[in-house]
Amino acid sequence: ESTPAQGKLIRLQWMLFHLLHWGGLFYEGIVHNPSEALRKFQMMLDYARRWGDIYAEAHALNCLGGRHFSTGEIVQGIQEMEQSVSLFEQLLRKFPENKDLATDLLITLNHLANAYNSLLISQRALALYKRSLNLSRQLNDKVGEMGALYGLGLSSCLSGDSKKAKEYFEQSLKLAREEEHYGWVYTD
Repeated sequence: ESTPAQGKLIRLQWMLFHLLHWGGLFYEGIVHNPSEALRKFQMMLDYARRWGDIYAEAHALNCLGGRHFSTGEIVQGIQEMEQSVSLFEQLLRKFPENKDLATDLLITLNHLANAYNSLLISQRALALYKRSLNLSRQLNDKVGEMGALYGLGLSSCLSGDSKKAKEYFEQSLKLAREEEHYGWVYTD
Protein backbone atom coordinates (compact mmCIF):
# COMPACT_ATOMS: atom_id res chain seq x y z
CA GLU A 1 0.00 0.00 0.00
CA SER A 2 1.11 3.52 -0.63
CA THR A 3 1.21 6.32 1.86
CA PRO A 4 -0.71 9.56 1.20
CA ALA A 5 2.59 11.22 0.25
CA GLN A 6 3.33 8.44 -2.27
CA GLY A 7 -0.19 8.80 -3.68
CA LYS A 8 0.38 12.54 -4.19
CA LEU A 9 3.69 11.83 -5.87
CA ILE A 10 2.04 9.37 -8.25
CA ARG A 11 -0.66 11.93 -9.12
CA LEU A 12 2.00 14.60 -9.69
CA GLN A 13 3.95 12.24 -11.94
CA TRP A 14 0.85 11.58 -14.04
CA MET A 15 0.06 15.29 -14.20
CA LEU A 16 3.59 15.96 -15.47
CA PHE A 17 3.31 13.11 -17.97
CA HIS A 18 0.02 14.47 -19.33
CA LEU A 19 1.35 18.04 -19.47
CA LEU A 20 4.31 16.84 -21.52
CA HIS A 21 1.96 14.87 -23.77
CA TRP A 22 -0.32 17.83 -24.39
CA GLY A 23 2.72 20.08 -24.76
CA GLY A 24 4.09 17.78 -27.46
CA LEU A 25 0.75 17.75 -29.26
CA PHE A 26 0.56 21.55 -28.98
CA TYR A 27 4.00 22.03 -30.51
CA GLU A 28 3.23 19.42 -33.16
CA GLY A 29 -0.24 20.50 -34.24
CA ILE A 30 -0.60 24.19 -33.35
CA VAL A 31 2.87 25.73 -33.32
CA HIS A 32 4.26 23.37 -35.99
CA ASN A 33 7.59 23.01 -34.20
CA PRO A 34 8.54 19.34 -34.63
CA SER A 35 11.80 19.59 -32.71
CA GLU A 36 10.06 20.95 -29.62
CA ALA A 37 7.34 18.29 -29.94
CA LEU A 38 10.06 15.64 -30.11
CA ARG A 39 11.71 17.11 -27.02
CA LYS A 40 8.43 16.92 -25.05
CA PHE A 41 7.77 13.34 -26.16
CA GLN A 42 11.36 12.34 -25.32
CA MET A 43 10.91 13.85 -21.85
CA MET A 44 7.74 11.74 -21.50
CA LEU A 45 9.75 8.63 -22.31
CA ASP A 46 12.59 9.57 -19.96
CA TYR A 47 10.21 10.15 -17.04
CA ALA A 48 8.25 6.97 -17.76
CA ARG A 49 11.43 4.90 -17.69
CA ARG A 50 12.70 6.66 -14.58
CA TRP A 51 9.40 5.87 -12.81
CA GLY A 52 9.35 2.29 -14.13
CA ASP A 53 5.90 2.89 -15.61
CA ILE A 54 5.48 0.50 -18.55
CA TYR A 55 2.13 1.97 -19.60
CA ALA A 56 3.54 5.51 -19.73
CA GLU A 57 6.59 4.19 -21.58
CA ALA A 58 4.44 2.48 -24.21
CA HIS A 59 2.38 5.62 -24.66
CA ALA A 60 5.49 7.82 -24.94
CA LEU A 61 7.08 5.44 -27.47
CA ASN A 62 3.96 5.62 -29.63
CA CYS A 63 4.06 9.44 -29.55
CA LEU A 64 7.79 9.55 -30.25
CA GLY A 65 7.53 6.96 -33.00
CA GLY A 66 4.82 8.87 -34.81
CA ARG A 67 6.73 12.13 -34.50
CA HIS A 68 10.03 10.59 -35.67
CA PHE A 69 8.28 8.92 -38.57
CA SER A 70 6.60 12.13 -39.68
CA THR A 71 9.90 14.05 -39.55
CA GLY A 72 11.60 11.53 -41.82
CA GLU A 73 13.34 9.43 -39.17
CA ILE A 74 11.49 6.42 -40.48
CA VAL A 75 13.49 3.53 -39.06
CA GLN A 76 13.62 5.06 -35.59
CA GLY A 77 9.91 5.88 -35.71
CA ILE A 78 8.92 2.35 -36.67
CA GLN A 79 11.23 0.83 -34.05
CA GLU A 80 9.65 2.99 -31.35
CA MET A 81 6.11 2.12 -32.45
CA GLU A 82 7.03 -1.60 -32.57
CA GLN A 83 8.37 -1.29 -28.99
CA SER A 84 5.15 0.43 -27.99
CA VAL A 85 3.03 -2.41 -29.42
CA SER A 86 5.19 -4.94 -27.59
CA LEU A 87 4.80 -3.13 -24.26
CA PHE A 88 1.04 -2.69 -24.66
CA GLU A 89 0.73 -6.41 -25.49
CA GLN A 90 2.78 -7.29 -22.42
CA LEU A 91 0.48 -5.18 -20.24
CA LEU A 92 -2.64 -6.62 -21.86
CA ARG A 93 -1.48 -10.16 -21.09
CA LYS A 94 -1.15 -9.09 -17.47
CA PHE A 95 -4.47 -7.18 -17.41
CA PRO A 96 -6.63 -8.87 -20.09
CA GLU A 97 -9.88 -7.22 -18.96
CA ASN A 98 -8.56 -3.65 -19.20
CA LYS A 99 -10.47 -2.13 -22.13
CA ASP A 100 -8.61 1.20 -21.98
CA LEU A 101 -5.34 -0.67 -22.39
CA ALA A 102 -6.78 -2.67 -25.29
CA THR A 103 -7.92 0.58 -26.92
CA ASP A 104 -4.43 2.04 -26.56
CA LEU A 105 -3.00 -1.07 -28.23
CA LEU A 106 -5.59 -0.71 -30.99
CA ILE A 107 -4.55 2.89 -31.67
CA THR A 108 -0.87 1.95 -31.68
CA LEU A 109 -1.45 -0.96 -34.07
CA ASN A 110 -3.22 1.41 -36.47
CA HIS A 111 -0.44 4.02 -36.26
CA LEU A 112 2.17 1.38 -36.99
CA ALA A 113 0.16 -0.18 -39.82
CA ASN A 114 -0.31 3.26 -41.36
CA ALA A 115 3.45 3.82 -41.19
CA TYR A 116 4.13 0.54 -42.99
CA ASN A 117 1.52 1.37 -45.63
CA SER A 118 3.18 4.71 -46.30
CA LEU A 119 6.43 2.79 -46.94
CA LEU A 120 4.52 0.43 -49.26
CA ILE A 121 5.21 -2.50 -46.94
CA SER A 122 1.64 -3.63 -47.28
CA GLN A 123 2.03 -7.21 -46.03
CA ARG A 124 3.18 -6.01 -42.59
CA ALA A 125 0.41 -3.40 -42.60
CA LEU A 126 -2.15 -6.09 -43.47
CA ALA A 127 -1.05 -8.23 -40.53
CA LEU A 128 -1.28 -5.28 -38.14
CA TYR A 129 -4.69 -4.18 -39.42
CA LYS A 130 -5.98 -7.75 -39.06
CA ARG A 131 -4.89 -7.71 -35.41
CA SER A 132 -6.56 -4.32 -35.07
CA LEU A 133 -9.76 -5.67 -36.60
CA ASN A 134 -9.85 -8.65 -34.24
CA LEU A 135 -9.23 -6.43 -31.23
CA SER A 136 -11.87 -3.92 -32.36
CA ARG A 137 -14.41 -6.70 -32.63
CA GLN A 138 -13.48 -8.05 -29.19
CA LEU A 139 -14.01 -4.55 -27.78
CA ASN A 140 -17.19 -4.06 -29.81
CA ASP A 141 -15.55 -0.85 -31.06
CA LYS A 142 -17.37 -0.10 -34.30
CA VAL A 143 -15.27 2.96 -35.12
CA GLY A 144 -12.07 0.95 -34.56
CA GLU A 145 -13.50 -1.84 -36.71
CA MET A 146 -14.37 0.67 -39.43
CA GLY A 147 -10.83 2.06 -39.36
CA ALA A 148 -9.24 -1.39 -39.45
CA LEU A 149 -11.41 -2.40 -42.40
CA TYR A 150 -10.51 0.81 -44.20
CA GLY A 151 -6.81 0.16 -43.47
CA LEU A 152 -7.16 -3.41 -44.72
CA GLY A 153 -8.72 -2.03 -47.89
CA LEU A 154 -5.87 0.38 -48.41
CA SER A 155 -3.24 -2.29 -47.68
CA SER A 156 -4.95 -4.72 -50.05
CA CYS A 157 -5.04 -2.05 -52.74
CA LEU A 158 -1.33 -1.33 -52.23
CA SER A 159 -0.54 -5.04 -52.47
CA GLY A 160 -2.42 -5.29 -55.77
CA ASP A 161 -5.50 -7.17 -54.54
CA SER A 162 -8.22 -4.82 -55.77
CA LYS A 163 -11.01 -7.38 -55.25
CA LYS A 164 -10.17 -7.80 -51.56
CA ALA A 165 -9.64 -4.03 -51.22
CA LYS A 166 -13.14 -3.40 -52.56
CA GLU A 167 -14.63 -5.89 -50.06
CA TYR A 168 -12.88 -4.22 -47.12
CA PHE A 169 -13.82 -0.71 -48.27
CA GLU A 170 -17.45 -1.76 -48.71
CA GLN A 171 -17.53 -3.30 -45.21
CA SER A 172 -16.02 -0.14 -43.76
CA LEU A 173 -18.53 2.05 -45.59
CA LYS A 174 -21.43 -0.15 -44.47
CA LEU A 175 -20.35 0.24 -40.84
CA ALA A 176 -19.91 3.99 -41.33
CA ARG A 177 -23.48 4.26 -42.53
CA GLU A 178 -24.82 2.07 -39.72
CA GLU A 179 -22.94 4.06 -37.10
CA GLU A 180 -23.45 7.40 -38.85
CA HIS A 181 -19.74 8.01 -38.43
CA TYR A 182 -18.04 8.95 -41.66
CA GLY A 183 -14.77 10.51 -40.49
CA TRP A 184 -12.21 9.44 -43.06
CA VAL A 185 -14.60 7.25 -45.09
CA TYR A 186 -15.92 8.66 -48.34
CA THR A 187 -19.55 7.92 -49.00
CA ASP A 188 -19.92 8.72 -52.72
